[in-house]
Amino acid sequence: MEKSLKDMVTEQHGTGIKYLIRTFNESVPLEIVQGMKKKMHVLSGNGWCMRERGYMPIELKLGQEYLMKGNLEKGESELVVRIQLT
Repeated sequence: MEKSLKDMVTEQHGTGIKYLIRTFNESVPLEIVQGMKKKMHVLSGNGWCMRERGYMPIELKLGQEYLMKGNLEKGESELVVRIQLT
């Protein structure tokens, strides 16, 4: 079985701003770890949703930013997001 997520740390060219590029393969609860901002920017992925307890799922759209809360529900392909590190 494949690991449910992969991480890669990168830096915005010439700015010193660090980002975590995170790839999801399965449905998982979203975790905010110390040193991470609370927003994620969707870089790629089809059909993925984010569902907060008691609410309808929100379909994640390419190029949009979302507050990280609730659970991710698996889509048709891998989901790749960018999260700024503090």
